[in-house]
Amino acid sequence: MRQIDGSQIIDCFKDFTVRNVKKGKLIFFQGETPESAYVINSGLVRIYDINTGGEEKVITILDRGSLLPIEWIFKHSSTSLYYAEAFSDVELFAVP
Repeated sequence: MRQIDGSQIIDCFKDFTVRNVKKGKLIFFQGETPESAYVINSGLVRIYDINTGGEEKVITILDRGSLLPIEWIFKHSSTSLYYAEAFSDVELFAVP
């Protein structure tokens, strides 16, 4: 079976609405119902949780071609399970 790389995924979404997010800004909050799904065109997105003690726990860092919020896209949750923050300046394709 042939693997698909990030640039092939990006080609599928290049005509969608672009959303630019500056480093350090939140893309969505934990518990938020996202406006749309996103595909990362450039930059890095930090996915994290905050425990009851107020400490952040990084779940993963996503890069070009990644989809988010994955749990919402595949209907495992009606809201985002984690926070998503621009770890660098990010360009996203908004997928309705």
